[in-house]
This record gives sequence, structure tokens and C-alpha cells, in this order.
Amino acid sequence: MPIIAFSIVKLLALPNEIALGLILVGCTPGGTTSNLWTYLSIGNVALSIVMTVSSTILAIFLMPILIFIFASSIISNNLQIPYINIVITLLLILIPLTIGIIIRNNNKEIAQKIEKIGTTIGLIVIIIAFLSAIVQNKEMLLTTSWKIYLSVIIFPYFGFLFGYIVSKLSGLDKVSQRTVSLETGIQNTPLTIDIIMLSFQEPVLSKVLIIPAFYALWLGLVSPSVTFFIFRPMSKNEPT
Repeated sequence: MPIIAFSIVKLLALPNEIALGLILVGCTPGGTTSNLWTYLSIGNVALSIVMTVSSTILAIFLMPILIFIFASSIISNNLQIPYINIVITLLLILIPLTIGIIIRNNNKEIAQKIEKIGTTIGLIVIIIAFLSAIVQNKEMLLTTSWKIYLSVIIFPYFGFLFGYIVSKLSGLDKVSQRTVSLETGIQNTPLTIDIIMLSFQEPVLSKVLIIPAFYALWLGLVSPSVTFFIFRPMSKNEPT
């Protein structure tokens, strides 16, 4: 995902602040909403959770390194990378993930009940967040450059496609292929936004936030569309 983000930045010649926002999203670990969409795609939820936890743990060390590699060419006095804030935020993300793993390990019945309740609540929250984001950012949606729209639209699809191809070539079963695809294409955008909010000030802040904000909004459409129109129908043809 960092390489895909960097390639899009160079291909579309995005301005530095906008480019940094996309690279930050690309370097962010897998999002926890991928676990929800994996569940709804009849995917391997356990694998999805392991990938989320693993990528988040590795991101504590790798995210600063990846940002340095891919964003060093656009760093300036007004655009510094907040490495300490990145590490602290990633450590905080691990707390609820660890609690979930402990609960499931000790009592699977309670974990399954929480899973069903959490899935319902998660869907409701995502729908509300998506609709409110459209209302609140209506003016920005109408005035944004086509380059930003294009970069946000193609970015997750390249991630889904890359994850699917690599898992297929690796010989994973179809259930795991869907899982890896979703886990690759869905980044933890709230984490990206938190890091940006904690680390930048205006006038840089609003510019760096544009791509993560649009990406989060776009995921509200692309994740359910891939889940319900591509992956879920695929699962019906598989042996139970």
C-alpha cells in the first residue's frame, strides 16, 4: 500500500501536503473495520484479526521507517513527520484488539454474542458516519480537484486486487483470499486522521487531511459494494 500510494502521488503529481496525506494512509496498518467486512463477506475472521493485530504491532516500528522512505522527498520545515505521535497512537490501538483476543480465547460463546452485537452496531455507526460526512463536507466535495477524487477511488481497488492476487498465488483457499484482499485494501484511516490531528497545525493541517477524509468517506461505499456484490456472492458457490 505504501508503494501504491507513492506511485499514485508521482503519477498524478499531487502537491506536497496532499501527497503526504495519501502516503500516510498507505503506511497505516490494516483497519479494524476490515474485520467487520470480512465477517459479512463470509471470510476468515480469525485470519483478519491476526492480520490487523500483526500489521498494527509491526507498524510501531515500520510505519515511521516507511514514511521516512516514501515521504522524505516532500519533507520541509513546515512539513515535519510526527514519529513519536505515530508510535503512541499505534500502542493505544492495540489495547481494544488485545481485550477482544483475550475474551475470545477464554469464552467463545460470549465472544460470538459480542461479535453479533458489535457487527450490528458497527454497520449502524458506519452508515451514520458516512451520511453525516457527506452533509458536513458537501461544499468540499463539490470543489475538490479531480486528481484527489481519482487517487482516492483507485487506491483501495489496487489494494484489494493486490491482496487477492498475492493470496491466490500463495495457494490460500478462497475464503482466505477474500480476507487478505479486504485486509490489504482497507487501511486504518481513523488512525491516520488521529495522527494528523495530533501532529499538524493550520494551514498545513487541513491540506494533509483531505486525502484521509475522502478515503474514509469512499470506503463507506467501496467496502460494502465489494463485500455484498463480489465477495459474498462468491461464497455461495463454495462448499460449506
